[in-house]
Order: sequence, then structure tokens, then C-alpha cells
Amino acid sequence: MSDCQNLVSLRTSEDVLHKIPVHLCLQMATIRNSLACEHFSDTDIVIPLPYVSSQILEFVIKWCEAIEKQDTELESMQLSILLMATLPELEESELIYDLMKAASYLEIKSLVEATAQHVANKINACNNLEDVRKLFGEENDLPPDDEEEE
Repeated sequence: MSDCQNLVSLRTSEDVLHKIPVHLCLQMATIRNSLACEHFSDTDIVIPLPYVSSQILEFVIKWCEAIEKQDTELESMQLSILLMATLPELEESELIYDLMKAASYLEIKSLVEATAQHVANKINACNNLEDVRKLFGEENDLPPDDEEEE
């Protein structure tokens, strides 16, 4: 890829094209590996992201911009705090699970760690098994006899 070409085109699962600065894409191991393996000309390259929606890609980009500004490596708890500071709309949303899957697919170690810590914090805040079920949107499928043993 030539130096004058500083954008990478990413196509999301809805077939929407996003042009992302290369320096942000390099935080995503999946994209970085694609860029390293391919022989690109000066023509525009499009990398498909079949498992990432446009909304989630926008969150990923915000994260990459925020983490790029950090001058030290952050611990899991600090990453979780940065996650909520950067993306407060995720606090009361099930989008955190989609973001977690995208982070894993794109191989963004810091985001995987931050989302995992965030979910762990939510689980730790649950008072009982019923609260954990509500957190994950799961119904109690135990027969009443087994429920007493919980």
C-alpha cells in the first residue's frame, strides 16, 4: 500500500462501506494481517467484515481513537472504565455483547479485555442467580423441584 493511501475501506455486514484511517486499522489484528498478506495497488482496497455491523464498527473506531491517546498500557479495570467513558451508550445496552464479538473477530486485545471486564463487573453486581439470568436475557428452564436446589 502506498504512503499516499492512508484510508482502508471496510465493508460491514449490512454492505455499508466505511473508510478508516490506516493507523486505526493497525490496532485490529485481523485487518493488520489482511493488509500485510495482500498485495495492494494504488486502487482502493475493500476488506469485508461480515460479522460486524456499521453501528458496532463505529463503536470500534471510537475505541481505537480513545486507546490510541493513552500513553501507558492500562489494566483490565482501567480499560473497563475507559470503555464506559468512551462509549457511555453501552452501559444499559445489549450492544456490549455485539461489541465483544466484534472485538474478538477483529482481534483488538484491549477491547476484548475491556468488554470482558465490563461484563464481569455486571455479573459481580448481581445479587442472585435470577439477576444473572435477567442480565443475559435467559429464562429459568429448571423444573420447580430442581429450582429449590439452586
